[in-house]
Parts: sequence; structure tokens; C-alpha cells
Amino acid sequence: MGRQNRMMQSGIWWWMALVWVGIQIYGCGGCWEQERFALLQLKTSINYPNGTSLPSWEDTETDCCDWKRVECNITTQRVIKLDLSYYVLENWYFNASLFLPFKELRELDLSSNWAAGWVTNEGLDRLVGLEKLQLLNLDYNIYNNSILPYLGVLSSLKTLRIAYNKLNGSIHFQDLCAMSNLEELDLSYNWINHLMTTKGTKCLNNLRVLSLKGENFSPTVLQSLEAFPSLKNLSLQIQGLVTTKDLGALNNLEHLNLDYSSINGSFLQNVGVINSLRVLSLHKCGLSGNLPSQGWCNLKNLELLDLSENDFEGILPSCLGNLTSLRILDLSFNHFKGNVSLSSRVT
Repeated sequence: MGRQNRMMQSGIWWWMALVWVGIQIYGCGGCWEQERFALLQLKTSINYPNGTSLPSWEDTETDCCDWKRVECNITTQRVIKLDLSYYVLENWYFNASLFLPFKELRELDLSSNWAAGWVTNEGLDRLVGLEKLQLLNLDYNIYNNSILPYLGVLSSLKTLRIAYNKLNGSIHFQDLCAMSNLEELDLSYNWINHLMTTKGTKCLNNLRVLSLKGENFSPTVLQSLEAFPSLKNLSLQIQGLVTTKDLGALNNLEHLNLDYSSINGSFLQNVGVINSLRVLSLHKCGLSGNLPSQGWCNLKNLELLDLSENDFEGILPSCLGNLTSLRILDLSFNHFKGNVSLSSRVT
């Protein structure tokens, strides 16, 4: 009996010790204590020297999972999402190591802060320690091309947004090759004029969505995108004559947005080679004359076609009625005449 009592007492002691350790690590029914401390350090960094941002982040007994701009996993109470956008911290140089305590972090939004760089030896490459980070938003900052190799080590990322920064000239995707899980990349509205890719290197093999809006590329850029075999959704602006050779490199594409490009009518004659297309948007591309009756009419999988705000005229070709998958058609602000028979499901 004495032995049993000693065993019970020993078990109770171990149980109490585990509870005490749990309280120290997890906190009591709320966020983890080390993550609360890390959030407060972030607040101090953002507000240095005299800022007043993040007033709800207080060093009190409140649950930091309830703080604004913080989202936690409802089961583990670990921080999984941080939104630190729109503080407009001009020329902010942040310390990436401050994010390392958030081991379960999946989404980090640092957009619209005018961040220019980071503290020496504490750059974005330090985020490689966040093995579950899937989305990083750096839109509306002032990063230049030097940031790309640091981002390239973040192999867990699925979505990277770096629009409206100061990337310029040639972009070599070799800098990002280690991002083997990347599915969506937004480089829109920088000053990029050339993309350098290497076909057959298995670089960004999982890239499905690429946005390059606001950049003025020559049509040959389309051939360089052949290096991304999984690419399904492409948005960019191009200037010049687009050939079937240019378009043939995109034979797996499903969504093509060339709004505000400067292309000529031969594009519509050639685009039929991308027979996988479901969405084609050519809003305000300076297209004029009559719609051709070949090429684009071969897009049997097309569900959405936007030709709005061009300068088309004449009669709509009858082949338009052959697009049996079409659901949305926008021909507004052109000069077409007559009608064409379309499915009742087209709007």
C-alpha cells in the first residue's frame, strides 16, 4: 500500500510539473507567452522612436490571440497570421529575427510600409526558420532587385507578392529557384523589362499564377515563360506583334490577361494555338477593324472573353456562336453591328 501511495504521489507530482511547464509555455488558456513577448518586441520596433501603432497590443493579461491583426490557431493557440500592413513606415529597416518565435506562422503581410531593407544580418532570409510560412506580402514597399536572393531561400512559400516596389531591368528567376513550392508570384507595377529563365532547370516548377501587370514587355517575353510548365494564369502588358511562336510557349495556359497592352489584330488570329484557354481578357488594347473569323474562334474551352473598350467595328463573325463553353462576353464600347446567335447562358 505504501508503495502504491508513493507511486500515486510521484504521478501527481509529475502531472503538476507538466501543468506548470505548460502554463509557462502556453499561457493559461490563451496565446503562448513567448509569442506575446515577441509581439510586444515587434510593436516596439515598429513604433521606434515615437510611434503609437498597435495600441491593442498591451503588456497585460489579455489574450494576444484577441489582439487586432493577429490570428491564432483555435486549437494550439499559436500565431498563424500577422497583418502588419499600412503603417507607412518610411524607410523602415526591420529585424526579420523578430518573427522567428512564431513557429506556426503561415501568412505574413508587410505591405504598404515603404520598407527599404533590414537591420544588418537580420534580413528576410532569416525567415527560412519559419518552415510553415506560405504567404508573404511585400507589396507597396521600396525593395529593389537585391531582395530576390534573400527571398529565394524561403522554400515553404506558396504565394509571394512584391508588386509596387523598385524592381527594375532584368529579373533572373534563377534567384528564386529554391522556392520549389511557389504557386503564385506577383511582380506587377515595378520597372521590369526583361525576364531571364532557363528552360529545363526545374526552376519554379509549381508556379501556376504569374502577374506582371504594369510592365511593358516585348512579345518575346512569352517564349521565356515556357520554362514554367505548370503556369495556368498569366497577367501582363506587352507591346508589339505577337506571333504563334510566342503564344505556342503557353500551351497549358487557362487564364490570359493582356489588358492595356498594345497589340494588333493578328493576335486574335494566332491565339487559337492556346486551346486550353478558359479566360481571355483584352480590355483596352487598341485593337481595331473587323474581328477575324479564325484563330480565337477555335478556343472551344473559352468561358470568358473581354474585348471591351477597343475600336472594333463591323459585323460579329458567326463563328462566335461556336464557342459553346462561353458564359461571359464583354464587347462594350466598340462599334459592332448586327447580332450573332449565342447560348442563352452567355451574359
